[in-house]
Amino acid sequence: MCYFINLNLTIKFILFLLIKNYTMDINMITYTVLDSTNGEAARLRASGSVRGEFFVSAHFQQDGRGQAGRKWVSDPGKNLLMSWVVFPVFLSVNQQFQLSKAVSLAITDLLEGHSIPCRIKWPNDIISNSGKIAGILIENSWQGREIRQSIVGIGLNINQKIFPVFPYPAVGMIGENGKEYNTDAICEEMVERLEKRYEQLRKGAMKKINSDYHALLFRLNEESLFSTGDSEFTGRIEGVSETGELIVERGNRLYNFGFHELKMHY
Repeated sequence: MCYFINLNLTIKFILFLLIKNYTMDINMITYTVLDSTNGEAARLRASGSVRGEFFVSAHFQQDGRGQAGRKWVSDPGKNLLMSWVVFPVFLSVNQQFQLSKAVSLAITDLLEGHSIPCRIKWPNDIISNSGKIAGILIENSWQGREIRQSIVGIGLNINQKIFPVFPYPAVGMIGENGKEYNTDAICEEMVERLEKRYEQLRKGAMKKINSDYHALLFRLNEESLFSTGDSEFTGRIEGVSETGELIVERGNRLYNFGFHELKMHY
């Protein structure tokens, strides 16, 4: 896959990047500090300074974002903070969650390659044996019924050992096997894993992606506690639909729930 950077950068933009303290190769722009990698990726696209698919990474985010407006917390230089601008125009509105599945699998491919067992918790978390190890935030732009652009934000905990107290504990790769990692090497590997899964998606290998995704789906075919609105109930996860809804069996009936309609308790 090829990436192109617009070489006709204005002097103003060059100075802006220098002030930001960045490094850049053919498809990766890396900053020391950003508000958020998704935010910077959006700004670069809006300015027209970078064209084609590209990655943005940072050693530290001052205002990292997760799903539903939550903050993503990370110690400086310890973890992978990355956004990927991609153009999956081959996906329709109803297929948009396929991108999330492919990205989730890229992360699990990487972790399993380092002997870290993990599961995909719907809709956007990756969990290991000890806790949440990665999260995904995808922001799509539309044109008609096709995706015009996607900004894929990824946070992967690598060398951080101590985290704030969360409802479900967070953990880094180092916490799973005691090994300290080269974060730049993990970043490069993440790019390779993403490109491989994205190529499957582009070629229409939806059955393969769906099969691999469900094989790693957290609590598949298990009873779980959920809440919706002010009520709680127990149900069994039957899978995730092509449109990204969680399918739950409750009282011998199947119900589909969207991202913001249901909370699954750990």
